[in-house]
Order: sequence, then C-alpha cells, then structure tokens
Amino acid sequence: MADLISKPKAFWSYERYVEGPTGRAFLSLKWNGESGAIETDGKRFEIRKQGAFSGQWILSDGGKELLRADKPSSWSDRFQVSGRDGNLEIQGLGFVRRNYEIRRGSQVVGRIEHGGWFSNKFFISYDEAGIEFVTVCFCLWLANVIWRRAAST
Repeated sequence: MADLISKPKAFWSYERYVEGPTGRAFLSLKWNGESGAIETDGKRFEIRKQGAFSGQWILSDGGKELLRADKPSSWSDRFQVSGRDGNLEIQGLGFVRRNYEIRRGSQVVGRIEHGGWFSNKFFISYDEAGIEFVTVCFCLWLANVIWRRAAST
C-alpha cells in the first residue's frame, strides 16, 4: 500500500496538494466547483462535468477520455469510476466523518481518511499495483466535490 497526504492550498480552500512516494499533484476546482484539473509530473488532466444536472464527470488528457465517474444518486456519496484501471467504486463511510473507501468489487483497494475534527488534511492509502496515481487523485477530487457541496448547504 502506498501512502499519500493531501493538504489544502490555503486553510479554507478546496484546492489541494497531494504528495507521497508515488507522486505529487495539485487538484484544482473551477469557480462552480463541478469541474477542474489535476496537475502531476508536468501534465494537466482536465475534469469536466457532463451537463449541469448530470452525475457524470470525465477526466481527460488532451481531449482523450481516460476515466469516467458516475454518481448514480444525488442523495448518496458514492461514485462509480471506470477507465484504464477497470471499474472502481468510491463509497462514503459515514455522515459525520469524511472517510471513503475505494473498492474493486468487494475488495478494498484504497482509503481516503480525514485527519480529524480540526484538520484539513487527508490521508490516502492505496494499492499502487492495482490503481494508478492519477486515478487515486481523481477519486480524491470527486470526494472533494462532495465535501464542498456539503459545506455550502
């Protein structure tokens, strides 16, 4: 398992830095909070939402779709991610804590864990043999969208 840490750009920011032995990245959100980018190793991956009321996001590299995320219900904090790492599911683990599991079928292949009540850090652990670094960053970016929506309600 590889371990990453994610810190916000500023204390109240939803833009995040991700660092660890498998890579470094910057996750950005555009003003609407529903699209953005992941910058890692000199590459920029664009994230865009498919329509204002859809529950679909696409991560692309130079216009080529790499990953697609579907949020089957607007009432849940669950995403289905498909693409070059196969089919994954990101599932929230509770209402109070902001923790997520990344699963492939019934197997947990990663976790996103909040640093605590007074912390804006997140700790990510994942199976680097089964998931690419950019996919994990995309999963964190999607969770970040949920956290931002929750904070604005």
